Amino acid sequence: MNENTARTVDELLPDAMLRRFGERAPGYDAENVFFADDFEELRATGYLAAPAPVELGGAGLRLEQLVEAQRRLAAYAPATALGVNMHLVWVQVARFLRDRAPGDDGNGPLDWVLRDAVAGEVFAFGISEAGNDAVLMDARSTAEHLGAGEGYRVDGTKIFTSLSPVWTRLGVHARCDAPGPGAAGPGAAEPHLVFGFVRRDGGALREGSISHPGSGTRSVCARRRAGPRDSTGCGSPRPTSRRGSHPSTGRIRWCSRYSHPSRS
Repeated sequence: MNENTARTVDELLPDAMLRRFGERAPGYDAENVFFADDFEELRATGYLAAPAPVELGGAGLRLEQLVEAQRRLAAYAPATALGVNMHLVWVQVARFLRDRAPGDDGNGPLDWVLRDAVAGEVFAFGISEAGNDAVLMDARSTAEHLGAGEGYRVDGTKIFTSLSPVWTRLGVHARCDAPGPGAAGPGAAEPHLVFGFVRRDGGALREGSISHPGSGTRSVCARRRAGPRDSTGCGSPRPTSRRGSHPSTGRIRWCSRYSHPSRS
């Protein structure tokens, strides 16, 4: 892949490849397996870095081009498009922040996500929780702030995580009842939500798994240290509903400390 030239949807999703996806799709559904061959072909064409800007080594697709590409992919392999979409959402958010909220140096606060995507890292969602109807606006998982520059310890169960067989960076959110770093003024002590990422290579698989046909989703029971707030782009919107008890249906347990990946 040429890292200095923008690429088209046709180059990232060639017709011959899509026909192979369409031929494999019924088998993936019938056998209840992850779309492993599709995923590796998409990785090889550079599709996983489609929204990343050309100057960082990505394909440079604009949002409307990415939507076009996803619609085209879904016409041949719906489960593949759904699963990969969970990765592309995180990468596109990072692209938005680079384009619309750059720092004084012109870089976005989540440029490391773009660089990781170009390097082959796979981002996934670990957001949904049993009984949490507010979804992104509240959490049953809890976050404990470990101190300045030390990040958060996150404890809870997520159902389901996307791209379970292949993800390397899991996006999670959790509720913190203590004041956040630098919090001051009215409402500073109110509960807030923390968003960040944990790494797959920071822990070990302890238990079994629950899989979902095609899209590769599983439950994750996580107890792990998330990256520092200033390097993960964590936000602190106020929860809109009361926190209940922790669910206990997780099938994958990760127990480890987490260090944030290099942003260089």
